[in-house]
Amino acid sequence: MMMSEWRKQWYQRRVRGTAKMKTKSIVLLLFLFALLCGLVVVDGQQVCYVRLDQLGYFQEDAKTAVVMCSESSPVPDSLKVFQANTQRPVFSNPINTSLSGWNKEFSYLYGADFTNFNQIGDWNISVFAGSSTLASKTFTIQGGKALYQPLISNALFFYLAQRDGSDTVSSVLSRQPSHLTDANATVYEIPKYKNDVLQGDLVKVGGPVNVEGGYFDAGDFIKFVQTASYVTDVILLAVRDHNNTVGEGFFLEGLRFIEWLSRMWDNKNGILYFQVGIGDGNNKITGDHDLWRLPQHDDTLSVSPGDKKYYIKYRPVFANANLQPNASISPNLAGRLTAAFALCSQVYRTVNQTLAKQCLTYAERIFSLADLKPSKLLTTAPFDYYPETEWRDDMELGAIELFYATQNSTYLTLAANFAENYIHNASSPDTINLYDVSGIAHYELLKVAKLLNNPKIIDDVYSSMLTQINVGLKTSKKDPFNFGDQYNSGDDLTPHAFGYALESHFYAELMNLPRLGFLPFILFFSLCFKLLCSLFQILSSF
Repeated sequence: MMMSEWRKQWYQRRVRGTAKMKTKSIVLLLFLFALLCGLVVVDGQQVCYVRLDQLGYFQEDAKTAVVMCSESSPVPDSLKVFQANTQRPVFSNPINTSLSGWNKEFSYLYGADFTNFNQIGDWNISVFAGSSTLASKTFTIQGGKALYQPLISNALFFYLAQRDGSDTVSSVLSRQPSHLTDANATVYEIPKYKNDVLQGDLVKVGGPVNVEGGYFDAGDFIKFVQTASYVTDVILLAVRDHNNTVGEGFFLEGLRFIEWLSRMWDNKNGILYFQVGIGDGNNKITGDHDLWRLPQHDDTLSVSPGDKKYYIKYRPVFANANLQPNASISPNLAGRLTAAFALCSQVYRTVNQTLAKQCLTYAERIFSLADLKPSKLLTTAPFDYYPETEWRDDMELGAIELFYATQNSTYLTLAANFAENYIHNASSPDTINLYDVSGIAHYELLKVAKLLNNPKIIDDVYSSMLTQINVGLKTSKKDPFNFGDQYNSGDDLTPHAFGYALESHFYAELMNLPRLGFLPFILFFSLCFKLLCSLFQILSSF
């Protein structure tokens, strides 16, 4: 049975109802960690807000509110927690922590801690400042499953909304099939850009190829292996390790990612297609980023070769080494794509052995073609869409997932070697995010550390994880909301925040430590291909 048919049957039997969630859940998802506020005016001047986690608080986690004030007086001195429906006081605590200012409007901030209050339910906080009282809006305290389970459904809804191809789900944002011409696409030379302007025309080198399906990237309709393989890695890790939590919806969506990645890999000829669509064009070629439209609109265009919008309907495909068979593959792509197919073999072998064997064959072939002495990495065209500079972490992840899939100790040794090379040679080690998966790879490696019989490597990998976490912890101590990244750093703030939270959870698990107190520095939750650590952060609290 073809992979798509098998997946479709599962989908129709099991998770059709998932798509019936209302559109408002997406809006809620995008602003999940926006903070609730209460407002008071003191003596006609003082303006204060009580800021709380809109989602709520995990029963066993740290619980803090931040009181933000525009003036220095009066100073908040205590808080009380009230039962929401009866207003019965149930907990009190002094406020004696002064925090750094937020901005010119709110220069006086105070930490209100109620960590020791662990009762499940809905509550309000009142903050007392002299003779004035400041009341918050209602918030909830729950166990992990009750608090976070709805987010799993919301996250799945997001991926259903991002589907491209023939099997979109009409009950999700009224989506319609889109870019059906991708099933018969033409391959072109990798284009050259200068200042994000396409230089010259596109040059045909091959095709047709079927690259229909997949998922839109971050805010446009282009499809990249660079980002899709990263998402697949995270989803399949979640399915493998938390299957009872994420459910069959993500089991099937992970399969759909694999289906598209399989179309982007020609195993017979050793050719990787790494991109579908062109984002930026020139004065003769319209790119995806030049238009604001619904995706299905592209299929309705009446265009011929030479027309400015021709490549909007008939989207170009770009291949590694311009279709040269068995060419070396940029190791960042090779590593994360290897991991995706190796995880496919692990996750789906109990339900589809043929697929699992195919995925393992793909993983080993791609891994063997990795260029371990790259002069420049290949990500996207143009490169600055995703300017990744590190690759050893990707190869470490690919090797360790091959070990899990095969139990071949050679891959374990290779994973350890890539980890060491990353630790000692990476130009700027980072926490888990699209550009650096070392935190995930290290975690996977350390779970089987007893098989390595190399204490130095084990110690180095633990130290690498802790070094990454400490960067976020050091930054968070200077921020009134304990946020782990610098707002003006130019980084993608949300994925870095989730990366610190996820990596800290991994480290705590490996070291048999309690939950680390700086997990609450995550302020908001937004999903796109660069933000997939969010799924693991949800799972880490179950």
